[in-house]
Amino acid sequence: MPHWLPPFAAATFAVLLLNIALMVQRARDQSNSWPARFLRDLRQWDGRLPDDLDWPDRPRRSELCAAWLFLYRVWLPLLA
Repeated sequence: MPHWLPPFAAATFAVLLLNIALMVQRARDQSNSWPARFLRDLRQWDGRLPDDLDWPDRPRRSELCAAWLFLYRVWLPLLA
C-alpha cells in the first residue's frame, strides 16, 4: 500500500461527510421555509399559468363522433 493512500482516503472521507452534512442542513432549512415561501409566491401569483403548463384543448364532439364513425364503418367490418 502506498504511503500517501491512508491520508488521501481519510481526507476524501472527511470531504464526503462534510458534503452530506451540508446537504442535510440545506434540506432541513428548505423544509422549514417552504410554507412561508409558498404563501409569499401565492400572494404574488396573478392566476395565469405558463404556456407549457396550459392544458391542450379538448377535442370537439364532432371530432369524437367522426372518430367513432370511422371506427364503426372501417375497422369493425375488417375485424368481423
